[in-house]
Amino acid sequence: MSLKILQINVGLHWKTWLVNDTRREAGGIYLFDDDASLQAYLAGPIVAGIKTNPALSNLSAKVFDVMPTPSAITRAPLRQAVPV
Repeated sequence: MSLKILQINVGLHWKTWLVNDTRREAGGIYLFDDDASLQAYLAGPIVAGIKTNPALSNLSAKVFDVMPTPSAITRAPLRQAVPV
């Protein structure tokens, strides 16, 4: 599934997968080229599938801007998405 996410979502550079087995929670941190790519992902088939999956609940998404200077200092894997 992870490769498919990158293949069908133009503008998505990477996803970091997160899980807390104890709390039965999962999530991810994503880096998109721009807001249009982000909005397309949120409106696309992967998120739609998550929303309709009866085994999953409490879907939430928070959108943040990247802080390029401190991210570069801490060697965040930003690639070319954010000018430094």
